[in-house]
Amino acid sequence: MDIKLIALDLDGTLLTTDKRLTDENRRALERAAESGIEIVPGTGRFYLGIPDVIRDLDFIHNAITINGAEVLDLRKGTAVYESDIPLDTALGLMDRFEDMGVAYDAYVQSRGYMERRFLDHIDNHLPDPIYCATLRSMRQPVDDLRTFVSGLGKNIQKIQIFNHDVTLLQSTCDYITAEYPELIATSSLKNNLEINSASANKGDALRALVDYLGIGTENTMAFGDGGNDLPMLRAAGLAVAMGNSLKILKDEADYTTLTHDQSGVAYIINKLLDGELQNTP
Repeated sequence: MDIKLIALDLDGTLLTTDKRLTDENRRALERAAESGIEIVPGTGRFYLGIPDVIRDLDFIHNAITINGAEVLDLRKGTAVYESDIPLDTALGLMDRFEDMGVAYDAYVQSRGYMERRFLDHIDNHLPDPIYCATLRSMRQPVDDLRTFVSGLGKNIQKIQIFNHDVTLLQSTCDYITAEYPELIATSSLKNNLEINSASANKGDALRALVDYLGIGTENTMAFGDGGNDLPMLRAAGLAVAMGNSLKILKDEADYTTLTHDQSGVAYIINKLLDGELQNTP
């Protein structure tokens, strides 16, 4: 298998439940990079929200961020692909989310913003204390998000809502799919919904990146666990679902590996580099 690029989701995939990069995963990434394979984070996070332990890896030259709303050439410090939500559309969605009583945030110019009333009480909307702590560290608090983003006058890269009621999140996803064909709604964990431009998905972003690098999609491998990873797995030449993945990813992937807490990324990469992948169940 002539794999030249490996794209990896972070949360639930490359990182453990407590947001660590295991030694096994680090060594496997280093080994792949030494063999000439490009290693590309593919995440819903904005770039500065990627943990230092990932950003400090000197062999990472490109990144897919914000679910594909932005693809970065890190050596040049430039975006090679962008796809945003028009500001007026985003403001209309915020009005609806306000009426629903859910917590919501917005990504603008590769920064995350959330109102203080949500940020200070995010545990009322999310059950995972580790994710709550991560979110607090990655959001800039504002008094009124709608007024703030209106003042910036920029299009929105992503809107995200959080709630304990997964039925409410699913009905919101169905509403956006029906009423906003120019948008896409996905989830990266049980209690969130992430809304992007329809062309801001990890699949289109991966295709844009490999075109920029002169690599064929057939020479790519992608790892993921959540609904927002599915377009990336579908775009890749070789798709790997984590052991903790949603069932739909496991059903569509070429391989299912161990969980994120068992260094499932390293397991498959080492099989690939050892020429044993075709024998992996």
